[in-house]
Amino acid sequence: MHSRTVSTFKSSFAAWLLLMASLAPATVAAANAPRASATSVSGPDARLNDRPLEAGSTLYPGDVMRLGAGSSAAFEFGGNLILAAPQTDLVLEPSGIRLRAGRIQVRAKNPEGFEISGALFRTRFSTSGETPASAEIRVGASEARIAAVAGLAEVTPAGGSAEYKVHPGEVAVLSPAGAQGSAGPSAGQVSRLLPNVEIARAGGQQRAAVASPIYWNDVLTSGSAGRARVTLNDGSLVNLGSNSSLRVAQHDAAAQQTALDLTVGRMRARVVKLTTPGGKFEVRTPVGVAGLVGTDFYLDVTPDYTDLIVFEDAVKFTNLSGQSVVVTSGMLLRIMKDGTFLGPRPATQQEIQDAIASTDVPEPQTPTFAPAATATTPGGPITVAVIAGGAVVGVATVLVLRALESPTSPN
Repeated sequence: MHSRTVSTFKSSFAAWLLLMASLAPATVAAANAPRASATSVSGPDARLNDRPLEAGSTLYPGDVMRLGAGSSAAFEFGGNLILAAPQTDLVLEPSGIRLRAGRIQVRAKNPEGFEISGALFRTRFSTSGETPASAEIRVGASEARIAAVAGLAEVTPAGGSAEYKVHPGEVAVLSPAGAQGSAGPSAGQVSRLLPNVEIARAGGQQRAAVASPIYWNDVLTSGSAGRARVTLNDGSLVNLGSNSSLRVAQHDAAAQQTALDLTVGRMRARVVKLTTPGGKFEVRTPVGVAGLVGTDFYLDVTPDYTDLIVFEDAVKFTNLSGQSVVVTSGMLLRIMKDGTFLGPRPATQQEIQDAIASTDVPEPQTPTFAPAATATTPGGPITVAVIAGGAVVGVATVLVLRALESPTSPN
């Protein structure tokens, strides 16, 4: 009986050892599975882990690629193509590439779970339909630049949680706080207010008050009961509803060049008539651009769709695929998150009343002009500037500078 028990134990233990032995190679192989493949290499000074880098080389997480002044390389990572320029230093990571110095171009055909990171940032990509996302990323000694060419580059400063969407034709510039001025050119001021509304700009965040100045690239964010009216320098009125976020990207009253970014929530704009040749007033949303032809309109941006109601004249809306629809007075257009147009159709009286009520900012009986409180971020925050100097979904823009801070200091 005892010998039979010992024999059974020995057989079971041997079977367990065989099982562990069979699993071990698979586990090691999975941990060291290739993550990228060098498709081409040019120049004499391309190194992988301080050894010559050759075309066809397999790259694994933790591998270090260094390219000298006369070398460049192209490699594939999960269906995404990365082109590395001379004098580039990067590290392969499980989810993508960590760019330590130099310049790369990214063509992201399969962006899910793929990212490019650096000391100051983390970037993910979103495609537009079947077109791959494309971007150029540069990392220098004191700043990083992410230029979107196609699709969206979604940039998060290191150590922060705020995400900045960089559209085609825009460049995100990240640098240590204090490298840029605290405010851009004047755009207008807050003329009416229902608390609470915050204004974010380089150097910190402050509570809005009546008569608070508004500058280019200021971001206004309203709370659940907060609303604000901004009177722009040309006399145009912009009403921001509750739970909304609006960036005043640009407002040049003399040239009649205005660009706003409504990322979420509701707004109504009553715009001074455009009389300058080439003048524009446009509002960019996650699904496209509303280019003003008329003078009074309403937008409501939600995660699933964006509604446009025109009260006077007409507004031309262009989605991210370049398709346009002109919406005339009294009509409502719904743009789904995939860019599909529903309508336009006549807006119901209830829809019109809701649009007006949700963005109305009543004049206070006793206006207050208390100075705004400023809360600066502790530690060493990162300044993010987005420069738009090209075509955004087919709509020409001029130089725009956004300067914001990450809410926390980098690690």
